[in-house]
Amino acid sequence: MENISEKNKLAYPKDSLLGLTVYSPVVHLFVFLISFLLNIKFPIQIVKSEMLLPVGFLLLLLSPALIFWAQKSITKFRANEKDPSTARIFRFGPYRFSRNPTYLGLALLTLGFSLVMNSLLMLLGTIIAFHIVSIFIVKREEVLLYKKYGDDYIKYKDDVHTWL
Repeated sequence: MENISEKNKLAYPKDSLLGLTVYSPVVHLFVFLISFLLNIKFPIQIVKSEMLLPVGFLLLLLSPALIFWAQKSITKFRANEKDPSTARIFRFGPYRFSRNPTYLGLALLTLGFSLVMNSLLMLLGTIIAFHIVSIFIVKREEVLLYKKYGDDYIKYKDDVHTWL
């Protein structure tokens, strides 16, 4: 069981996750746009062939499906949250495999664009956005989810990986 220090609990007094869920798409979009513009000015290929195209297109097809599945699942969870018998169950939809499937989908979407464009700068942008989300958004969300669900969230966190 992870011990969440009092310092971390007090660092984020806001008790709503709503603001945090908006930040991740904004981070990915902002970094994607900057890396896209840099790629126009300084095009650096990842590889000298088109071998990344099929993987990139596959990610572009599958990642929105993951995002949609995650959003549909969380909406269903929130609707059932008022029922005490289901309020503490986190293992549903893609949340059985990842604690952050929407964020994972966003990262895979930008990775897909990077591969289709064969752009090293866009790939680096994807990696940077992924780390910003991991460090600044996911960590903060975990504190808020712990406050809301207590030991049930810690058990879920022990059982399900952050990403995959």
